[in-house]
Amino acid sequence: MGQAEILFKIIPRRPRFLNAIVACLGGYFWLPCPICGKNFAGYELIGCIYTSWTTGKGVCWRCSEKAGEKNAEFFKLNPPPPVAITGAGVLKD
Repeated sequence: MGQAEILFKIIPRRPRFLNAIVACLGGYFWLPCPICGKNFAGYELIGCIYTSWTTGKGVCWRCSEKAGEKNAEFFKLNPPPPVAITGAGVLKD
């Protein structure tokens, strides 16, 4: 067993303040998750919650499953807007 594997068993995850420092130094955001409220860094972004058909809010890695469930509800309640393609290839409502 290597030294790194031993360290990962002793310290399974790095403290959250280190993630905040890495995010700041790397130019990523450090914001609260809209579902659980815990801060997460932009490089940890896995999923999102759709607020409309074109926009959404990013969620932390812990809440990605919950976001999928909420998105399924959103798409059931909000059918896609009607869109027609004209002869010129331009989309119109």
